[in-house]
This record gives sequence, structure tokens and C-alpha cells, in this order.
Amino acid sequence: MKDNNEKERHTKENLKVAKIIFIIGFTVIIIAIISVFVWGLYNKKNSRLSSYEEYNVELEEYNNIFSKYSGQYVEGTKIKQLINDVISSNNKYTNEKGKFISIGASNIRNFDSSNLSHACTAARLNNTKENIDLANQSMDELIKIIDDAKMYSVFFEKTNNRVTNIDISVIQN
Repeated sequence: MKDNNEKERHTKENLKVAKIIFIIGFTVIIIAIISVFVWGLYNKKNSRLSSYEEYNVELEEYNNIFSKYSGQYVEGTKIKQLINDVISSNNKYTNEKGKFISIGASNIRNFDSSNLSHACTAARLNNTKENIDLANQSMDELIKIIDDAKMYSVFFEKTNNRVTNIDISVIQN
């Protein structure tokens, strides 16, 4: 009988120990799951912030290419460089929606701006390689007409903080 009582007591003690181990193990697993969840949320937030920061840096670099030409009294040589920068950018961002830059030209003698306007509109709506090539041809024609000795004004339009249109007009004809 003593052996049975002792076995029963050991069994009860073993059950108590097993319950305690189970509770501790379960608690550790719950804490681990919560920790992984919290870490994931924190990481996701930092990742989103990092992507946002990267986007802003890319956007600033993109706009800086063109903003150095902004204002009145810009020399013809700089206007030519600006147009070449636009052509390069448009080629780089072929098929990327919202990244085509249109050029508008006004008061520029011997230049029919309607061809440029139509080509830029088509490329802005659907910036395929073919449409961009047509717009680039019109921009190349504009470069040929720009007079290095004249002064021009340059104004930018932005969509979603990105340069999307540049208006060039001659100050002195």
C-alpha cells in the first residue's frame, strides 16, 4: 500500500511538474509569437518609411536636373542643354507612367510649336518608345532654332511634385 501511495504521490507530483512545464512553455511560445508580430510591425513601418525616403531622394534628384534652368534670362546654350536633359530623361523613363516631360515653346521665331505640342501630348498620354521618339524629333528641331545669343524664360509645371512640363519662351526676339 505504501508503494501505491508513493506511486500516486509521485504521479501527482509529476503531473504538477508537467502542468508547470506546459504553462511555462506555452507562455514562452505566446511571448515569442507576440515579439515576432511586434518586430514585424516595426520592421514594416521602417521599411515603408525607408521607401518613402528613397522616393523623396529620387524625386529631388530628378527635379534638380531641371530646376537649375528655371527662371528668367536663361541663355540659349543652357536652353539647349535643358532640352537635351529632357530628351535623356524621357528616354530613360520610357513606358513609365507620369514621368514624361513635355516642352512648350512660345514666341520662338521660325518654330511651329504645334508639332511639338501634339507629339508631347501623345507621349505624355502613352509614353511608348515610338511616341517618345516623335517628341524627341520635335525637341531636336527646337534645339536647332534656339539662338545661343538670346535670352529665354523657363517655367516648370509639376504633377505630384515631379516636373512634367517645361515652358520655354524667348524674352528678346
